[in-house]
Amino acid sequence: MVQIVKQYSSINDYISDTVNNPEVLYPDRCGNCGSQTFCLNGFYERKSEGRGKEVEVKNGELKIRRLKCSGDSCGTNYSILPSLVPPLRWYLWCMQQFIISLFLSGTSISKIVAHCAMSRSTITRWIRWAEDNWKLFCAELMPKHTWMSKLSNFTGFYSSLFKRWKLSQVMAQLHQMGLAVP
Repeated sequence: MVQIVKQYSSINDYISDTVNNPEVLYPDRCGNCGSQTFCLNGFYERKSEGRGKEVEVKNGELKIRRLKCSGDSCGTNYSILPSLVPPLRWYLWCMQQFIISLFLSGTSISKIVAHCAMSRSTITRWIRWAEDNWKLFCAELMPKHTWMSKLSNFTGFYSSLFKRWKLSQVMAQLHQMGLAVP
């Protein structure tokens, strides 16, 4: 299944489009066969309860719209994720940004763990992911955002980035550029 990330400022906007205007979710063309025709193919549920204040979903379940290519014998399935929901991750981008921001401000991992209801391994994994990928993200974004050329370290990159954008917006941009974002 191919995942497409669409930019949304709220989950409610995404839910409204899935119900009232699903054609805005369709990709321009199928990445497999080039067809421009799709049919709705149901939903799958993502849990979101307790994973970020930006989620306003009943019972913590968000229905992710699925599409199927109608091209000749193609049948490629697509899932359309709102940008606030990270692919293959349990917590929302806003929670990850909060944790990374605490770490950047000098808060120790022990204090972050005490402040947040998450495991130490999750928090450590997110910080390690941010440290491991900042140069790649900067290199991908720099051609469109020249101010990044002055950023020379992990702390400066994310501090500057978070002053301008939410992490969900950055990850949606990187996804649209073809970078596989976890």
